[in-house]
Amino acid sequence: MLFAGVFLLIYLPVVELEEQHLRSLFPEYADYAKRVPRLWPRMGKRGDKRFQWSVYLRNQEYQALAGFVIGVAVLIWKVSW
Repeated sequence: MLFAGVFLLIYLPVVELEEQHLRSLFPEYADYAKRVPRLWPRMGKRGDKRFQWSVYLRNQEYQALAGFVIGVAVLIWKVSW
């Protein structure tokens, strides 16, 4: 319940201020904001954007996975000591 209060009182006004700033910097932001939900992602059909291993490897996304795995391993190690 505390988290919800903090979210409503702090985070939502910050989001609004950031959006105002983005609108002043980028005139096309209004169109973007109409297409993209503010807080909750849309689930459903994604069109042709399917996972592709070639893009995964080209962008070296495996580094993020390796960092995540190492981070989890360190946390498990710290808890076990």
